[in-house]
Amino acid sequence: ANLLTSYVSDSTAATSNIGVQGRTGVTLNNYVFNGKIDTRNANLAFTSSPLYFLDVKAFYRYYQRKNKSDSITTTDSTASPSTFTAPLFAYQTNKYGAELGFRLPGGFYLSGGYKGADVKREAREDIPKNRDSAYNLDLRWSGLDFMVAKIGYERFHRRADFEPPTVSGPTDVRNVENYIRRYDAAGRDRDTYRGSLEFFPVEDLNFSFGYKYKHTNYQDTLLGLQDDLRHEFTLDADYLILKRVRLFAYLDYEYVKLHQMQRQLPAGTTAFNPALPPTATAFNWTVSQVQKNWGYGLGTDLYIVPKKFVLRFQNNYVRSDGSADYSYLVNTPLALGRTNENIDITGWDSYRLTNVSIRAVYDVNKSLAFTLAWAYEKYVFDDAQFNGYAYVPATTGTNGAYLTGAYGSPNYRANVYMLSASYRF
Repeated sequence: ANLLTSYVSDSTAATSNIGVQGRTGVTLNNYVFNGKIDTRNANLAFTSSPLYFLDVKAFYRYYQRKNKSDSITTTDSTASPSTFTAPLFAYQTNKYGAELGFRLPGGFYLSGGYKGADVKREAREDIPKNRDSAYNLDLRWSGLDFMVAKIGYERFHRRADFEPPTVSGPTDVRNVENYIRRYDAAGRDRDTYRGSLEFFPVEDLNFSFGYKYKHTNYQDTLLGLQDDLRHEFTLDADYLILKRVRLFAYLDYEYVKLHQMQRQLPAGTTAFNPALPPTATAFNWTVSQVQKNWGYGLGTDLYIVPKKFVLRFQNNYVRSDGSADYSYLVNTPLALGRTNENIDITGWDSYRLTNVSIRAVYDVNKSLAFTLAWAYEKYVFDDAQFNGYAYVPATTGTNGAYLTGAYGSPNYRANVYMLSASYRF
């Protein structure tokens, strides 16, 4: 296909999504794109029990992704600079680690280990390299026939090699990049505490309780995500009745709090440093986002003909309620009667997701199986930023816009029917 045709369209300036020139003035160095990705990987693993009470594990994994696709350069006479070449993203990872496990008296098992990772990225200017280090310590107790208890801790540290931007002068907007750390690769310290109790009082009944605390501090970040706090609770149960009916259920709850700081800047400014005193046009602002997520699942497997014909019924429900607490760090009152109390968003990225499914699986023999299934799903989205928004572009003046209709109708209902066959060699 012609890349230019798919990139822009013949349209008037009022409806164009590439500026007032429309298609005129935009050229590509190659109108046909050929994509090519080469990957290489290697895996090594070592396990041993040199002593009856000692387990030893070690591993190494190598992965390389080389991007040999065509490099496309766009030329637009109205832009500055007038040419832009899309970079080809590629990366390489080296992962390694070791673990020791000790069988202790009284039904205890103690294990600890280290995992490391080195990541190198091509065509990423801000953080081309990362080095990760993670230490973990876990203790398991199985001194009773009907219960297993586990506790654990992990310390994770990521070092990020930041490369400052190349700027043309003190008013170059890229100066702000010196204070931004994008959270996907930013340096961080994370502490994780976890614990669980597993019970199996009778042969065909088991249930478990779990809790996890996770706190991440982005220590190098001035502008961007600075803190991530999570509490996770889980409950799972499974019961097999007379080898014919299996009942299963789960209940999950998660509390998430994210804190970030950003900076408002006017055009042509030199006040990029967030440590500078605030002014009416250059100041910092923060937002703390809270997300409360919970979900449950109920289901049953009916073994109509054991090891031959199984019928499964399942229902899942997920609910997420979010809010955002904004604070403008300024010395003067906000405009239009706004305050740090009334600018908060009480409905942020909230949604409901419900699905129901029925699945019948018939095993003709050990190799051949047929599956017939139906699933129904309903999704309801609720966000103050999108509720009541008119997805209609302006057609006059200098604020002409092109809207695709994306996010216009996020709610949906879907019925899915499936018939499949599988063969195991």
